[in-house]
Amino acid sequence: MSLNLLHKVVKAESAAFRYRVQIRFALDYCNEKQTLLDKIVQNSFDEKQQLAGLSLALEHLVNNASDMELLSQRQTLMQLEACAPQNQFLCTARTSGDVCTGAQMTESSRSLTPPGFWHFPSCSEENNNFSGLFRHSSSEMNLTIPSPVRQMHIQGRSHDHLVCPTGVAVTHDGFVFITDRGRQRVQVLDSSGDMLGFFRKTTETDSTELGSPAGIAISSLGYLVVIAEPHQRRVSVHARDGRRLFSLRLNWQWPFGVALNSKGQIVVTDNCENGNLYIVTVDWTNGSVLQLQTVESLKYPCFVACSKKDEIAVAINNSVRLYNTAGSLIWTSTPEQGNNCALICPKGIAIDKNSNLIVSDYSSGKVVLLSSEGRWLMNIVSSGLKGPQGLALSPNGLLVIADSQNHTIQMHSYQPASNAATSI
Repeated sequence: MSLNLLHKVVKAESAAFRYRVQIRFALDYCNEKQTLLDKIVQNSFDEKQQLAGLSLALEHLVNNASDMELLSQRQTLMQLEACAPQNQFLCTARTSGDVCTGAQMTESSRSLTPPGFWHFPSCSEENNNFSGLFRHSSSEMNLTIPSPVRQMHIQGRSHDHLVCPTGVAVTHDGFVFITDRGRQRVQVLDSSGDMLGFFRKTTETDSTELGSPAGIAISSLGYLVVIAEPHQRRVSVHARDGRRLFSLRLNWQWPFGVALNSKGQIVVTDNCENGNLYIVTVDWTNGSVLQLQTVESLKYPCFVACSKKDEIAVAINNSVRLYNTAGSLIWTSTPEQGNNCALICPKGIAIDKNSNLIVSDYSSGKVVLLSSEGRWLMNIVSSGLKGPQGLALSPNGLLVIADSQNHTIQMHSYQPASNAATSI
């Protein structure tokens, strides 16, 4: 009996030993896997830190690029300002040819200069383009502002009136630039719609040599003004005081619409039957073309706009097209059946912060809203317009419309957050 019991004890101890060995193996395996997992976690953490560092470095590069752009533009304009005579300024003009020198200018008239604008040399100075801002008081303008402000009509009188407002652009600080093809000049308004002045030609020969300005765009920093001049077959770049910095002459027949993307590239439409869309990378310090990208075979491309993602929207014939940054087509708007929604002759175009498209229809006299996918959403302005062309959105929530055949600029309140606008 005792031997049998001893045998059972030995057998149990042997089994326990085997279990201990297996458990030891299992523990070793778990420890090995834990060590491996710890290494993976550590590597992931290291990679996460590396990615964070890389992201921060890229962000610094972007900021540095913006700073470089700002610095180059400021340096360019400071050099221009340094070259201009400091004792000559322009003041309020009684007629389009009246100019006052610095000696005739009073301290009160100097104080009228809007912030961010530079003084200008006399019109007698040789300049083959636009020359300075002529001052006008708001009392000379036919300006109606209903209360509350929902709509403004801006129409000048006598020698400063708008004849054929075509393109509009708004700076980040609210100044409105208008190309007037009838008057062959660029007019400037402040954020409340008061007339500040205009760029004008300096010699009689300019009126024949320089075509009427069409599309206009402002750099993100507000220092540079890009203007399409179809008759001259060129796109010119100006300081915001009107002095031309350089001009681009490429193989285009009728450059009409211009826009600037976040990379500082100039987007130009060639408004002809077999037109093209050009994406031009330039050296802003000397105007040399660094890279040229072309989207071909567009039928009468008109105005153009760029989104925050640098997608390009262009009005073409009776539709609107959206291209990506590589110039590949994303979508083309289709004529909507019923509800009188079809685009007959789209001209102006703007993009809100929700990537919805605002389009003016020259023939129907409407301004419509398209979704980011190209679907018709609503009429923003359905009456009161005659031949609307250029569009722009101001930082204070206004939609600026060049109402060319009514010879006015209209400003309507706009609410992009709700994908809707005040319908007038």
